[in-house]
Amino acid sequence: MKRNFQRQRFLVGISRGSVKYRSLRVLAGFSMVALSFGAAQPVQAANECGPLVSGFVTCAGGPYLSGISYLAPAGQAVNVTLNSNVTVTTNNENIGNAVNVSGINSGVSSSPVVLNANGATITNTGFPNSSLVHQQGLVASAYGDATVSASGKIDVAGQIDTYGILASAINGGNPNASASVTYTGPGITISGSQSAGIFAVADALKGNASIDALGNITGTVSAGGSSLAGLVCKFEHR
Repeated sequence: MKRNFQRQRFLVGISRGSVKYRSLRVLAGFSMVALSFGAAQPVQAANECGPLVSGFVTCAGGPYLSGISYLAPAGQAVNVTLNSNVTVTTNNENIGNAVNVSGINSGVSSSPVVLNANGATITNTGFPNSSLVHQQGLVASAYGDATVSASGKIDVAGQIDTYGILASAINGGNPNASASVTYTGPGITISGSQSAGIFAVADALKGNASIDALGNITGTVSAGGSSLAGLVCKFEHR
């Protein structure tokens, strides 16, 4: 089953227990579901664009066939930027996340993680039937704030828990940890089950989750699949 969104700006926000939607009609026809993180850990080339310098690194060129992955040192903020000419086209079923920036380091509370991918092209569609790992596009996760800012075409295909963009903020000592995604098009294409074009989750006592997006999201539910969403904001208190 194929779903389409019109090209328009839409905002979804969850702030300390209150839910606010603007242009709610863009969510019509999708099931808002709790999505799991129980996937096997992906295998990627670490520090693909060189070492972090005071927490910053910039990626250029491509196609980065093994993806891009950075793990923040404990307690250090990390800011990864993909230049507008960057292409990431994965060719390994075990990669999972085309671009992965993580501050989840042995359960230690981390400083903010930021992933900027304005103008970059992300393609992770070579293994739509993979049962090894969940296939995803841009991923930022942290025991602290997780922020993604992106524009450019994103295409991802998988079986379950497939996300074009994922920001995940987890309470690892920071009860205010928040997740934020800003996407300005042109569009995201996904296939899978229990999946979403953009997913922001704040798993913290006082954290917020928000999505500000412009563009098209097109999704296809995988064979035997149950649900697919354009945007998902999830808020949990732990």
